[in-house]
Amino acid sequence: MKKIIFFAISFALIFASSCNKDLGNYSYSTLDTLGVTNFPDTLEIELGSEINITPKIISDNPGFNTQELVYEWYAFNKNVANQTNAKIFLGEGPKLKMVPKMQVGNYPCYLRITQPSTGRIWTNSFYLKINGKIGKIGFFILSDKNKKAHLDYFQDDPNHWNSFGKVYRDVNQYWNSIIDGGPFNIDGEPKNMEVYVMRKDFQSAQKSTLFINSGDRSYMVNQTDNFTYNPVDFTFRSLTSGGTPEYADQIIAADDFLSMAIKDNNIYVYGFLFGKLYNVPLNSRADGSSYPVSPFVAMPMANYQMNTMIFDTEGKAFMRLNAFSSRAFPVSATIPDFNPANTGMDLIYLGHSMASNGQAVAIMKKDSKRFLVRFTFTSDGTIMPTSILDVTSSLTDIAGASNFALDNKFGYLFYTANDKLYQYDIDAKRLKVAKTLNGRKVSMLKSERYVFLHTSSQQAFTNPGRMEPLLYSVILGTYDEKDPISSGKVEFLHVQGLMGDLKETIKPMSGFGIVKDIQYTDLNP
Repeated sequence: MKKIIFFAISFALIFASSCNKDLGNYSYSTLDTLGVTNFPDTLEIELGSEINITPKIISDNPGFNTQELVYEWYAFNKNVANQTNAKIFLGEGPKLKMVPKMQVGNYPCYLRITQPSTGRIWTNSFYLKINGKIGKIGFFILSDKNKKAHLDYFQDDPNHWNSFGKVYRDVNQYWNSIIDGGPFNIDGEPKNMEVYVMRKDFQSAQKSTLFINSGDRSYMVNQTDNFTYNPVDFTFRSLTSGGTPEYADQIIAADDFLSMAIKDNNIYVYGFLFGKLYNVPLNSRADGSSYPVSPFVAMPMANYQMNTMIFDTEGKAFMRLNAFSSRAFPVSATIPDFNPANTGMDLIYLGHSMASNGQAVAIMKKDSKRFLVRFTFTSDGTIMPTSILDVTSSLTDIAGASNFALDNKFGYLFYTANDKLYQYDIDAKRLKVAKTLNGRKVSMLKSERYVFLHTSSQQAFTNPGRMEPLLYSVILGTYDEKDPISSGKVEFLHVQGLMGDLKETIKPMSGFGIVKDIQYTDLNP
């Protein structure tokens, strides 16, 4: 048996040697008094799949203590100039069983074995080949684990729509900075996300973009070019004039190249086609003073003028704006007993539904009473209040409600309180318990907003098998308070007519922390 002792070894020496592709036939290697069997020359896996290597260590020295050996596994990204980022730690221990969070490519790898008592080091190298790619149709789920953001991706299968069988946990770890190859880490506590197509300027191409708001950052991921992250040129700051705001608490897209950002109760507008960058907030009065706005916004989907209704929490007034506005103006239309420009009430919730050709619904509070206000609100900008109803007694547990949503097809109001999900038919004034939560805490309740699809909105709505379960469901995020790290779950509750029972047309997704947001992305390869 040939015996070789390695006291030190450089990356150049490790990876300069050739390696014969085996793909399953394992060789027998000897290193000093150690023999290593069941070790690959080349290992080939699909992106997101697991590595499972269990080498066997043999010594021809009866007195050799293999129990004291220390095992470290590394990969090397030869396409990254920064050596710190190029060296990738895979794991430790005599077995390697893990999912490598690495991009498609070929990676020289090695196992380093150290004998602490003598300082001797042995190495055994192999090549890892990762094939495949992350598909561009699926759901991103943002969750909170110990106040840290985690981003998972459930990829759909065009041959079996709405199956979402391929799962990438911490999917951002598969994306490196194209500047220095460094990892893409999401810092701070997660807030929310948005997906839409945007352009920075006339010189740049349009890009389907994932926005992630977390901590004191707003991250942008270029989905069009295989989920690339450019922390220098493709940033939220590049969408601002002079760096204001520095980041967003929330981004709401209206249509291609058109969005608004809310930061510190100020609202900003970005419109590439209208030559607008995030700059001066629109929540200002004629005298130049400003007022705080609610985080709740009513905005029709596919709204190329970005007609929007917001709420002035100081003046207690509903305001309107669009992409051409220099500032927001009060909603002027009134009905008996209700003036949107002077409500005298606090806003609890505001949302929009496509039902009834477009409507907005607000839940408002005055002292101990709760009111439901309904508006006609179409994408062409027509905003008109149609009714106000005292629901203090008729909506059970409404005083303690903490999450709200409107479904897109029928305009039903959903809210959670007292371990229940309630469903309310605003037209028929009928309330029922849609789901019992069995002690699980609710962290998210929403309906999916389609801003942009690679296929047009019209095509989307004429493909009910694929799109209806997404568009016409309320999406519920819950967790077990005793296990907030891994008990997070997302359920898609398909809304039925005549207040029928909610149906499960997409299987629940689980294994999250506290779910903060979910966003669907549709960009065909």
